[in-house]
Amino acid sequence: MTPDVSVEEHKSRKVEAYWADLVEGETGLYKAGVIKRLVDDHLRIPVRQVLDIGCGTSEIARRLAERIGSERVVGVDYDAEIIDKLRRHEWKVGIDTQWRVADIFDIGAWDERFELVFLLDILHEVYSFVGRSDDGKGGQLIINHQKGLDATYRALDSIAKVVPSGGGIVITDDILPDHNESVEVKAKNPKVLSTLKTFVEEYPSRQIDLEWTSTDTFRIPAHDFSIVLTQYNKLKNGDLQRWNVEKLEIHQYFREADYRDVFRSLGFTPHIVVGTPCGARDEWCDDFEMLFGLPSIPAKRVSVLAVRD
Repeated sequence: MTPDVSVEEHKSRKVEAYWADLVEGETGLYKAGVIKRLVDDHLRIPVRQVLDIGCGTSEIARRLAERIGSERVVGVDYDAEIIDKLRRHEWKVGIDTQWRVADIFDIGAWDERFELVFLLDILHEVYSFVGRSDDGKGGQLIINHQKGLDATYRALDSIAKVVPSGGGIVITDDILPDHNESVEVKAKNPKVLSTLKTFVEEYPSRQIDLEWTSTDTFRIPAHDFSIVLTQYNKLKNGDLQRWNVEKLEIHQYFREADYRDVFRSLGFTPHIVVGTPCGARDEWCDDFEMLFGLPSIPAKRVSVLAVRD
């Protein structure tokens, strides 16, 4: 397997049902609500032009753009086939929308300016696929953290160039805990035990450092545990369509402090909300008990509005 093969396979798996779930499901509704609050509270200039990068259906961006009176949304994806389908679709949201094929690293060279740019659960794909490299052990393609971070920084630097003073960048994604101490966790039922063992064996993107200390208790670095929490339930619930997409990715690449540092270095003031949708929190509490290392199960989601100074 080569990195290009993984990317092509990954693209082919993100079918319309995948995007619909992300927009209309609990996580999508959670994202839309937090984004609305951030934009209402912190974005002061009129938003005429909106850019949605890695756009999927662009539904969340277009609904918000229509609500705040924007003139146009430009939806961007690097996959020409996805953009062709979007151009041929009849959309419910009435705002003028233009669809483009573009690479995130090339956007900084555009002459246009956008008062609001959306990166909704897309930077982890930049991190995951640019950061993927052969581990030297039989060709398994793990994700190199530093290589992924370098790609993320380059992407944000490119995007910052098209945002005027007072404009904003919106990011949603999963988040790493502030610290990476070892935590001890109890798996509370046999199905979770079986799922964890399968996950550790099958997850190709990162070597998960999980050590069983008893039949139902394990030690794991907090960052690894956060990654497990994001992914394990696809296997547990038999949602193999989602698992076969997301096992090729790592969704956590930054801590909250990292978002603050990178945006301040680019001349932006970040406004950040960290939390967990209720359904995910309830499922995690049903499946796991924190015994040592963290006071509670770490938060899942980060929403950022970074406003250009």
